[in-house]
Amino acid sequence: MYEQCLITPFHNLVFKFSRLQPLWFYLYTAWVGSLGYGFLFVIGPVTTVLCEHFGCRVMTCAGSVLTTVSLLVTSFAPSIATMYFTFGVVWGTGGSFLFFSGLLVLRFYFNRNLSLANGITMTGAGFGTLVFNVMLQELDEKYGWRGGMRFLSVFSALTFLCGCVFIPPPVDYLAVERPSLWFRLKRLIDPRPWRDRAFTMWVFALSFILFAYFFPYTYLVSKLPAFSVNYCSQAHIN
Repeated sequence: MYEQCLITPFHNLVFKFSRLQPLWFYLYTAWVGSLGYGFLFVIGPVTTVLCEHFGCRVMTCAGSVLTTVSLLVTSFAPSIATMYFTFGVVWGTGGSFLFFSGLLVLRFYFNRNLSLANGITMTGAGFGTLVFNVMLQELDEKYGWRGGMRFLSVFSALTFLCGCVFIPPPVDYLAVERPSLWFRLKRLIDPRPWRDRAFTMWVFALSFILFAYFFPYTYLVSKLPAFSVNYCSQAHIN
């Protein structure tokens, strides 16, 4: 959800930190959000293995700690290069823990209505974006982008409590013999799923979809003045 909200303080980051030509302002700054979302999904296979081994509760709490620390430290970052690590790597890793553990935990409790439960879960990101974009816009005008980061770190810390309420999976899902973590990680390089043409086509199609999915969040706001739209309304557009 935060990547959509990141556009609100985007321009402040550009003019405060960049010292290059105007075109490079955006390229230099865009890597902050790109690294964050990249890490979130790229390490997804490893995250799911860790969820299987340690449990969704542990991974959710760990993700909450990482994202909270990341947002708080990023609010004090002296340069964009620092944010590449504090937000791009640390937040991306913590966000991956939160995102995938929140999805995997559903299969333990919703055998019959898994699709409905998953749909209801994903609507949270939509409602969260509607609320937080507007709130961040107000905070950005009063306290700057650093205040917005600290505000989000407080809400990120609340996900720790959400992770604590995850109850252990039913006994039916617990394996008689628990595989080692190394054994689970080795299964990531199993080539058998790629022999399925439908799976391969789905992966590549989804890659192209996500490649273009975030373009509007980044570039739509910069086009608002051409349509005589108040720049302060960017939060509602996103």
